Amino acid sequence: MAQIAFFAGSYTQAAGHVPKPAGVGISACYLNTSTGQIDKGPIFAEVENPSWLEWRADDLFAVYESFSGPSTVYRFSVNSDHTLTLQAQASCSGTAVCHFSLTGSSLYTAAYASGQMDVFDATQLRHLRSFEYQGSGPNRARQKTAHAHQVVISPEGRWCYVCDLGSDMIWRHQAQPLSEPVGIAVPAGIGPRHLVFHPSNGCVYLVSELTAELLTFWYSPRTGDLTLIDQVATLPEDF
Repeated sequence: MAQIAFFAGSYTQAAGHVPKPAGVGISACYLNTSTGQIDKGPIFAEVENPSWLEWRADDLFAVYESFSGPSTVYRFSVNSDHTLTLQAQASCSGTAVCHFSLTGSSLYTAAYASGQMDVFDATQLRHLRSFEYQGSGPNRARQKTAHAHQVVISPEGRWCYVCDLGSDMIWRHQAQPLSEPVGIAVPAGIGPRHLVFHPSNGCVYLVSELTAELLTFWYSPRTGDLTLIDQVATLPEDF
């Protein structure tokens, strides 16, 4: 039998999109690859709303997605029994941090409610810089202001991208040194949520939250430009 260990976060606080939270914090889990069964291991309940996690070597990074004030990022050491020991924590300037990316020695957070990105030193979680995005979209119920939903670094580490659901923008920064943002507009009203780089074909794929579409872009490593080449629905027409 092969067993794979992983960690899962869970919402512990109520909000409009979380009417009945049943989370317990951060849970260690074990997947039996022969049977597909998942068993729970140790639980770390001290972190509220751990909405995004990343396990890198002996460290687990997590974020408390605060719905009403500044969020918090944490770095834990992972012990041999998959219990966690807190090593560092820091307050974000943004509210409702729902995603972060680790690249090299830096940690980048995306704050949905306040439309911000924070940058930290990943070891000590020392705050380095913040960016607050501006803009809106045609969906007045969801796009009155900027809503940063994801931050991702390009594969070669040259560019930093932030999906802004509120303004229908993908904000591009030069990563090293971090530059001011340049907006890459996407079709109005789609609400860009999450993008990924294909490992070899030169494409970037973006999923939209408000229209449930998949968009494909050509990616230029030299300029950081994203050129839209395809846009398809992920739902049947009669949905």
